[in-house]
Amino acid sequence: MQPSDAKEVLASVMEKKVIDRLLYVDPVTGERVVHEMEIPFYKNQLRLLIGNNIKLDPTSIEDYLAIGGYAALEKAVCQMKPEQVVGLVKESGLRGRGGGGFPSGNKWEFTRNAPDPVKYVVVNADEGDPGAFMDRALLEGSPHAVLEGLIIGAYAIGAHEGFLYVRQEYPLAVHNITLAIQKATEYGFLGKNILGSGFDFTVEVAQGAGAFVCGEETALIRSLEGKTGEPKPRPPFPAVKGLWNKPTNINNVETWANIPLIINKGPAASLP
Repeated sequence: MQPSDAKEVLASVMEKKVIDRLLYVDPVTGERVVHEMEIPFYKNQLRLLIGNNIKLDPTSIEDYLAIGGYAALEKAVCQMKPEQVVGLVKESGLRGRGGGGFPSGNKWEFTRNAPDPVKYVVVNADEGDPGAFMDRALLEGSPHAVLEGLIIGAYAIGAHEGFLYVRQEYPLAVHNITLAIQKATEYGFLGKNILGSGFDFTVEVAQGAGAFVCGEETALIRSLEGKTGEPKPRPPFPAVKGLWNKPTNINNVETWANIPLIINKGPAASLP
């Protein structure tokens, strides 16, 4: 497409017509493809997470509720014990989607079993890889999915306070997740006695200054503490001694967003 095509495209949308000359052409068959999901590159893909982006207004909690949002949270905190939630995540085989690939259920279990009664959960949204956009797409397009997964994780781990560490370079993501937190609090999905379960949990948004190294979890923790974002030797691992020397579970944005799927549809719902 070219800028000169814009007027014709807008007119075609209003008239509900297809512009044949602008359609994708299959390089093998030479056929023109009308629908995106008919393109060979896409037709075998399953969009488990960002597929919902086109179904809702990310600033509307009502839209998220309309597609089943927060049903997983209700199921987890009202019908399941924390140990059952951890067990389900372990059974799913979900691995950290930030690149480390560590089994998420094991990570949750380590943090839950740490003896200190004060624990924290953190969303690592410091997406610094050049050209990366998955975290940004989820926070901008479906922030409640990330938030719901975080609340469920906090319940399972035994944390009552969480942080979402996001890049300042993502102003729309910051805006949408901040609004999501406000709306979730108004609807009783955050705060004290969530859904009458007796579980309390709050979330704060912290903005990173764009340092690539803060994508590494120990550097991220130091940044949250107001220190220079520098990696620390491990062990001890954050699950034992993390934020302010308390057991801390850090997962990537996409990892957290998979949790509602697992709770709603079972351990096979999310690809490891």
